[in-house]
Amino acid sequence: MKKKIMIIAAAAVVVIAFLFLFLREKPFEDRLQQTLGSLNSYLLEGVMEVAEGEDTKSYDVSVKYLKQDDQDYFRVAMKDSGMDQEQEIIRNAEGVFVVTPTLNQIFKFQGNWPSNSLKPYLLQSMGEIMDQDGVQVEKTADGYRVSATVTYPNNHNFNVQEMLFDADAKIQYLE
Repeated sequence: MKKKIMIIAAAAVVVIAFLFLFLREKPFEDRLQQTLGSLNSYLLEGVMEVAEGEDTKSYDVSVKYLKQDDQDYFRVAMKDSGMDQEQEIIRNAEGVFVVTPTLNQIFKFQGNWPSNSLKPYLLQSMGEIMDQDGVQVEKTADGYRVSATVTYPNNHNFNVQEMLFDADAKIQYLE
């Protein structure tokens, strides 16, 4: 009788441990990386404000991403509505281009944009930031707040990035 009770107790412990390990929620970092890894396309739209001293510039930003045949295609449009200027960065099968419609100009760049440095408006860069050491993830009522030290080669004044994600790992806000 004692032997049966011991076997049942041991089986119960194994079942509880199994349920705990496999049914618990994955860490946010893992869920975000899984979400980013499964993306075939996305569209991000928002307003980007760049502050330099007392001056703040505001840009309407639209990011379109498509993964097709193991190629990453991007179209990033930034418009300074105050000055009625727009610029687009396009990565397609032919290369990387900067298009300035108001000036009717197109420049082709040699390089590996955007993978050569972080870009705050790309989900891929947000995923790279999550992989860095020292990233702080805080659960909030609506999702997760992520704070990280970053290095943007073109602007050393931006050294901390804060991102707010909803519970489904979708970006809600970036600073």
